Amino acid sequence: MLKIKRRASLFCFLLALTLVMGCSSKEEPPTPKTEATKKLIQILENDYDYTPVVRWAEETLWVFVPIEESLYKISAGDGPSKPVKKDFSLEFIDGTFEDGTFSLEYDVIPATKVASGSGMGTGYSEKFNTTYQNITNTLSQSFFSTDKPPRFVVIIVADTKEGLMIKNTVYFLDLKKYFTSSLPPDEYSLRIQTEFLGNKKNIGDTKGRQLEFKDVLWSDFLIKQMTRRIQFKFQNSDFPPEENPQEEILKVIALVTMIYNVNDYTTVVLNDLRNERQEEFTRAQIEARQDPAIAQKEKEPSEGKIITFDFSQFLKEEPEELLPAETLDEPLLENQQPAAPDGNTTL
Repeated sequence: MLKIKRRASLFCFLLALTLVMGCSSKEEPPTPKTEATKKLIQILENDYDYTPVVRWAEETLWVFVPIEESLYKISAGDGPSKPVKKDFSLEFIDGTFEDGTFSLEYDVIPATKVASGSGMGTGYSEKFNTTYQNITNTLSQSFFSTDKPPRFVVIIVADTKEGLMIKNTVYFLDLKKYFTSSLPPDEYSLRIQTEFLGNKKNIGDTKGRQLEFKDVLWSDFLIKQMTRRIQFKFQNSDFPPEENPQEEILKVIALVTMIYNVNDYTTVVLNDLRNERQEEFTRAQIEARQDPAIAQKEKEPSEGKIITFDFSQFLKEEPEELLPAETLDEPLLENQQPAAPDGNTTL
């Protein structure tokens, strides 16, 4: 009987909450930046028992969370994978932005034969996925309604036993679009810039002393967006380039400048290292390769505030087994395809 009463109370509470939220027209004032930062730290410490290091560097928010468990896992797959046929192999790609010009140099060679996978899968550990999800959930609770959100967020989860780190740089608006279902998961995973770091000096470092907390520059972010999407297109995509590698690179540049509404550039220079050939393209030539249909699919994030509630006080007796929460935000391993539903990526 007690259990029935508690569940009835929970139902009434939820019903009343729904009516209040649905009928109220009062808008809450935005959360100040300093208050949002304090809230972020408080939730990570009190709700998840983390010992975070949170730092601001101009418009970039850094969140460093140390753990004492592995960041990766290796497991058996369903057997050797069938490789995707490739006509070209990308050996090198890098770029710079200076004086209004994007300059990319690359080395592409004809592909010969692709080896089959070994049947082993590699991916992120459950502990890393849970930690990363908790951090991004907390960011949504703390900063989605702030008056001065960060431009970029750098999230670092560190294995202090092995001295390893996974560093993810995210454009904050992309994170907000993803949480409000305005950005598809596959596209969002390509926008996360992941770096894998390792140093023996990181062993036992729970304060991130080896890190340099600095502002992420737009130019650096855009160059990495371009080069990593090009890497994905040549190395991991199910539809790799078949005819003209240079044209595929230009399409990626056009895509990045379109989705981030980049207008302060005049020229793109491509340097083909293999053929010792350099070509220059105007902004108009790049924009001619943009596909407006892609931009139309992407919506502005909802202005609604994400609210989470803890109902554990209503269900203290005889707790029922809960299904594992869906991973809201699992970043893509660099140079790998998105993880399969079982969390593994076949080599």
